[in-house]
Amino acid sequence: MKKPAAILLCLVLVFAAFAALAESPLAESPPAEGSPFTTAGDAVTDQSMVYSSADYYVILTEENGDWWRADVQTDDRYREMYSTIMDAENIGAAYDEMIAYVHTLPLASAEKLGEQPLSKDTLNSYAGKKMKDLLADGFGFDWSEGFTGDESKAGGSAEILRPADAGGTVYRIPLYLVYTDPECTDGILFYMNRGIYSYQFSFGGTEETLKEAIENGTWEEMEITGPGLFTGFSSETVQNLGGDPNARLFLTREEAGAIRTVRDAQKYDSIGFYTDNGDEYRILINGMDCFWLATAKLDDRYRALARAAYGGNDGASDELWDYEASLPVTVEALENEHPPIPDLSAYAGKNIRELQAEGFRIYWFYATTADPAKEEYNKTLRMPDADGKETYVNGYFSYNDYNEYCTIDMELGMYQYTFSFEGTAETLEAALRDGTFPELTVREAAYSGMSSEATTALMLR
Repeated sequence: MKKPAAILLCLVLVFAAFAALAESPLAESPPAEGSPFTTAGDAVTDQSMVYSSADYYVILTEENGDWWRADVQTDDRYREMYSTIMDAENIGAAYDEMIAYVHTLPLASAEKLGEQPLSKDTLNSYAGKKMKDLLADGFGFDWSEGFTGDESKAGGSAEILRPADAGGTVYRIPLYLVYTDPECTDGILFYMNRGIYSYQFSFGGTEETLKEAIENGTWEEMEITGPGLFTGFSSETVQNLGGDPNARLFLTREEAGAIRTVRDAQKYDSIGFYTDNGDEYRILINGMDCFWLATAKLDDRYRALARAAYGGNDGASDELWDYEASLPVTVEALENEHPPIPDLSAYAGKNIRELQAEGFRIYWFYATTADPAKEEYNKTLRMPDADGKETYVNGYFSYNDYNEYCTIDMELGMYQYTFSFEGTAETLEAALRDGTFPELTVREAAYSGMSSEATTALMLR
């Protein structure tokens, strides 16, 4: 597998892990009227491109000159097969078995895409043009790939290039190096996005000449050495295939009547907690128009499994979780006040000082770093609170050489929210160090669940 393909697969898996927290919207939709496909096997051709995780299987395919997106109706057997491939004695055979099974599955949805890829003639016309022509036509960057005869430089991690164009716009371009014969290192590939699609453009030169061109400001004059190639969905599109990773499911009255077990209740926006006497496990669920409480009785078998799990018995934790998830529950609507979630778009552009003045309390942070030595999953930072005093906040720095994130989670009343900011872990550290932390400006806000105050406010414990 070429490294960009491997990188793309990694991105799919990472974002699928977050998306698994939310129910996929694809499984509810019937195939589009007039769809030429019924099963996954119908949609797959030699030119098709497949994007998959344990939770979805999406096919990008061409039919009579039009490109379609087909979403497969995955099931428990598919998810199990996908999740156990890497543990199989014969990985290739396990993969082939999974693909054969997937091809028999019906489609959950199929749509002819309103946005079609650039035509072959248009892509051919870029041969001989320059990088600045791509930028002028609205292309952005997914990543770039170069070749090296030094095997030690082709370890899979990206080097981040930050060239600036003539107008002062700075781009962030991950550069991956592929090991090849030392005599065959010429050629730089750029995977560039436009709309929901990605395209590959080739340029002459090497890693060294590319960096020189960026340094001396001539990189926009780099010449495209051949026709452009359509390569499928853009990185951003792939990341969103599993749905919004921040999405929460709010319980309706009709759905409340269908909840039977702890596992059913946990599909929705909820918080679980145990009663003080240890006799019950309760789940507070956020509904469309009220809160709900699901209650499971804890029996002697549960307590025995819990003792074994906390005693270090191998495999007991999984058995405990499976048993707890299967416990029956009773569900009741709560007659308490149910605050609405505010319009979060109104928070874009506000800074942390303004959020704290409104009553938001910081309780967690997450940021990425391109320095693997700085990765820390149990990190504590001192951050100023609303009164200007310092408070200790837990969170983590995650090594990521492809994406940049800087987020701070805050609570207000019964709910918690995630606020995104420009930058990385280094940005956060610098702002805390130089005192500009309160001025960090919100780029985007998202609802992220009920707060730790919810159960207390509702007098459930």
